[in-house]
Amino acid sequence: MRVGDSLLNMTTSEEVWYDRGQPVQLEFKAEKTHLFEPESGNRILK
Repeated sequence: MRVGDSLLNMTTSEEVWYDRGQPVQLEFKAEKTHLFEPESGNRILK
């Protein structure tokens, strides 16, 4: 998924398919969200 100039890798609990360019609505659960530094791949900790 691309958001502006950023590329996001999403994992969902269901098998979900979208068409390229189709608008989607996202909801994030902080306790299940993991962020990674793009160059190193290291997880960004709270």
